[in-house]
Amino acid sequence: MQIMPDEDNYIEEEIIFEDDQEEALLIVAAHRYTNRDNAFWEALREYFEPKEPRKRRLQALPRPYGSLWTAMEHVWPRLPKNMLDEKHREHLRLSKAGYEEILSKIEAALTHDRDSRGRKGIPPRAAFAATLRWLAGGASLAEVCDQFCMAKSTLKKWLKKVIDALYDHLVPEQIIFPTGDELKKTMVDFEKRCSLPLVAGAIDGTFIEMVRPSVEFADSYWCYKNLTGILCLAVVDAVGRFTFVDVGRPASVGDAFAFQASDLKACLDNETVLPPNEGKEINGVHVRPYLLGDAAFPSAPYLMKCYGNDPREESAEGKFNRAVINGRRVVEMAFGRLKARWRVLKKTDSNDPEFMAKVTTVCCALHNYCESERLRMFNISDIDAWELDELHGGENGVNNNNNRSRMDANNIRDVLRDHVFQQVVFNVNGYNL
Repeated sequence: MQIMPDEDNYIEEEIIFEDDQEEALLIVAAHRYTNRDNAFWEALREYFEPKEPRKRRLQALPRPYGSLWTAMEHVWPRLPKNMLDEKHREHLRLSKAGYEEILSKIEAALTHDRDSRGRKGIPPRAAFAATLRWLAGGASLAEVCDQFCMAKSTLKKWLKKVIDALYDHLVPEQIIFPTGDELKKTMVDFEKRCSLPLVAGAIDGTFIEMVRPSVEFADSYWCYKNLTGILCLAVVDAVGRFTFVDVGRPASVGDAFAFQASDLKACLDNETVLPPNEGKEINGVHVRPYLLGDAAFPSAPYLMKCYGNDPREESAEGKFNRAVINGRRVVEMAFGRLKARWRVLKKTDSNDPEFMAKVTTVCCALHNYCESERLRMFNISDIDAWELDELHGGENGVNNNNNRSRMDANNIRDVLRDHVFQQVVFNVNGYNL
């Protein structure tokens, strides 16, 4: 295309515009005319007229058949209900009804991808399924990308969005510290399990392995188990559901430090949770609801642990230690089921501690949902068929700075020891102690 202005309106030499020149050249050319006559504007309109769209140099590949997402959408719905739930639990750890229920809670927080010229965008339900598959399988991002036909950058973006949505909407509903009637029910369940009254939960910590983070003081994420990770401190109820989770601290700090710095200890000290008025009098001593812990935790009226020096099993201290271990092992089993169900907590290629802390908390909430779903299907007595842990105890944990509090804790422990010993024969999950 050639523009030839009149001599009166022309300042410099004639300007020739080729069709492939940039639009910016036309703007420069506009300033070269003293009078912007009709010829220029006609040429400008001609240049900007809608033209036939050019073909894309790189076409998006169609989503292949045979992927996991294709099977979920087109094959699984044809299966009987029991087989459909089995497939969902095998790949996503949730039943079909559970998958749809949780999706309905977070779908409003997930914006749909825009459709491109090559293919449609990723729907939120596909992103949720891909996130569950990544959490459940512990596979690399490349494997999940192949299963759901996504680019790695797209999957990373959706993982963060889905995890944030679950953290905001599911975690507050599933991880709740027991109070009121729920606390009374928890104490009754623990008493059936270990014959100790007023037990409100079992506390312990576990390591979440991850890639060495690229942050300051990254060496602090290495722990004595020769792995790099973060620490997860948690409290569980009598059936293995998490009621408190504190996760994200470097693995080297240990359970005692994490407990001392947690919000739970502050609430226990000011009696916001497990208040004394929820307790009762035993052998003339008022006992408030308490947690069961191992030797790493401090002695306190709200936290009981085993006697040290390995007392004989026939003694009162030995029977008390056995009861504490029977009650405390529920948290160890909960961690085992958590990592077996959500294998990303065993192995991941992420090196972001904050993201993995959110992932761990979300996995605990999903674990609670799965456990509640399982309890609706099976009797609670069927869950307790595990062997007893090895008997051990100790007093080498971090002690409470308040000596009076420690003395009160020891007195309460002695009262509970006598309460257990007064029962000539009692049964814990089929074992006579």
